[in-house]
Amino acid sequence: MAKSESSAFAKIFARCMKKAGRSDSRALYWKYKTKYEELTGSDTYIEFSRYKTMGLNKVYACIVHVLMCLELGYSQDEAVELWEQHAVKGVRGLLNAMCKAFDLVPGEAAYKVIAGWLYKDAQERIEEDCLTYDMLDYSDDRLEYNITRCAYVDLFESYGIRDACKAFCNNDLCIQASCRHARFVRYSDLIDGPGCHDAVVNVASRNARKTLYPKSYEKTVRKWLADRYGRSQMELVWDKTLKKYNGYLLEAPDYGGTKNGHSMSIYGSMLVFALVDSLPDQPAFGELQELTQTLFMWPFMKLGKLFDLNRRADMAIMDKVFRNVAKRDRKESREWPCGFHTAYDGFDKQKQSTSYHFTQCPVAEFAKKHNMLNVLPLMCNCDYFGIEQIHGKLIREGTCGISDRCDYLIVGSNNPVANEYETAADENGLLISVRKAK
Repeated sequence: MAKSESSAFAKIFARCMKKAGRSDSRALYWKYKTKYEELTGSDTYIEFSRYKTMGLNKVYACIVHVLMCLELGYSQDEAVELWEQHAVKGVRGLLNAMCKAFDLVPGEAAYKVIAGWLYKDAQERIEEDCLTYDMLDYSDDRLEYNITRCAYVDLFESYGIRDACKAFCNNDLCIQASCRHARFVRYSDLIDGPGCHDAVVNVASRNARKTLYPKSYEKTVRKWLADRYGRSQMELVWDKTLKKYNGYLLEAPDYGGTKNGHSMSIYGSMLVFALVDSLPDQPAFGELQELTQTLFMWPFMKLGKLFDLNRRADMAIMDKVFRNVAKRDRKESREWPCGFHTAYDGFDKQKQSTSYHFTQCPVAEFAKKHNMLNVLPLMCNCDYFGIEQIHGKLIREGTCGISDRCDYLIVGSNNPVANEYETAADENGLLISVRKAK
């Protein structure tokens, strides 16, 4: 073992200990150097040296770091944290920058470079038996693999510090810095789970295949997931959501895609169903409702600055919208029978109210088919919120989820008719209008 290499690693450890607040970093330099040279001359080192792809000397630098930290009273988790914060922070930053640079590469080239490199690396490791894979699938859309045996884990385990192998497992997470065209997802690793299960998704290819829901939805949902679960978990949940969503698309009837006037409602709702079914926990209903309202009702939130249903002219415009939607839906229902079936009920000039209703709602039919009626209110309730944003009140006594029709009666928020009803929620959180007792 070259003395210069052991000295370089000892300097890194001493600097790490100094940053951790220790005053004996100089003495620790010599202890680390001695221990490193001792272990890299051991039978275990010789045994694992047959794995040329491991970069064994750097692995031992981490092993000695952890063993030294344990002698000094740190836990394995604390040792790994010190390693990541001080020993390899600069290297990790460089790797992050390199991966982030792939976002500047046009189209699918970033995916081909990242996934191609990982696939080639996997083949080399399989050839020398450094890693054992029970799954290694590579296509134009996705690279996915599962590692069931890992020489890195075996080596750390031989020194009684198996959990500290996280220090090397986490190196792969640098790939997450590249997310525009290629997205890295970690489902599990060998430390915490049955295998190291990772995937690299070709985002460019997915974007080429229309998702059908508005693209802004992805940005909103991913931010919500990152804020709630952290970026690493966000990638996992988002990938699971897309898998479910794409499965829903395959089995869904023909709604007309983006040609359907209700495409945002239909395909956006399918995304929400897929998301809720993919979450690792059960957020409060109100939290999910707020997210769904942000997705569906942002146009109403902006429109409310200009539009007021308490004005006769604006109510007349709303009535015209209802009439035109019903006319359009009658035409579309002939072309896409599984879509919305809508009827316009008329405008009451004296009461200044307009109304229409659905007799068929594809979102409700989807919820019934997939036993997700408890999720359906997230979408239905948005109508109340949206109408409130334009200074109106929705009066609705039933939806297609619980009755044979979904009715809409719209009045201004200051209209006397609005005071005749109160809004109540059922056991699933579905909002329904109930006439007040006289």
